[in-house]
Amino acid sequence: FVTSGLRESTWYDVYLQTETLDSGGVVGSLVKVVSPVPTHGPPPVVLEEVDCSGAPNCDTLGREPCWLVSNTCGECREGYFGDEPGPSNGLCVAGTKKKGKKTIGIKVSGVKQPTPPAIAEVEVQSNTAAADLCPANAHMSLETNRCECVEGYVMEHNACILQCPPNSSMSAPGRCQCDPGFVLNSLQTSCVLQVTGSSSGLGSGGVYTAT
Repeated sequence: FVTSGLRESTWYDVYLQTETLDSGGVVGSLVKVVSPVPTHGPPPVVLEEVDCSGAPNCDTLGREPCWLVSNTCGECREGYFGDEPGPSNGLCVAGTKKKGKKTIGIKVSGVKQPTPPAIAEVEVQSNTAAADLCPANAHMSLETNRCECVEGYVMEHNACILQCPPNSSMSAPGRCQCDPGFVLNSLQTSCVLQVTGSSSGLGSGGVYTAT
C-alpha cells in the first residue's frame, strides 16, 4: 500500500487494523508493526495477504487476531503473557510475566539436643548428593528428607554423638559415665544399680567409650 503526505528521511510507527471475511464487519484492534517503516525506499517487511481461514479463536487464547502468519494468531494481547512471545496459537494468560526459576540451594542447620533427646536433625532442601551431606553415624531419611542419626546417637552441633543410656551422662565426647550408685554391667553396655558387696561390674562411675 502507498500512503501520501509523509516526509522524507522520517521514520513512522505503522499500525494495522484487520477485518476477516467472517467477522461480520467487526474490525480487529490496532496492531503495531514490529519494525519502524521508512518513508522512502523498499519497505523492510513486505505485507501480503495472509490466509487466516484456519486460525483458531484468538480472543479465547488471549492473543491478537491473525494477520501476519497464515492460520496463526498474533502476539499476546496487552496484559497477557505466554511461553511463545511472537505469533502463535499458544495460550496467553492475564497476569505478570513469569520469572526465571530460582536455583535450589542446600540449607544445613543444626538443632541443639533437647531434653529428653529427640530427633532434630539437618534439613536438606535438595536430594542432590544428599547422602554425602550427612555426618558420620547418620543417614538420609527418605520420609523426612533430613539427616537422622542411627540408633544410639543424637544430633548435636551438626554431628551425631553417642547417646548415653539411662542412669549415665556424657563425660567427654564419645564417652558416657554411670551416675553415682550405678555400675557397668558385665557386657559394658548399660549402667545397673550397684549392689552393696557385689564383685560384678567395674565399680561406681564406670566409664565406657563409644565404638
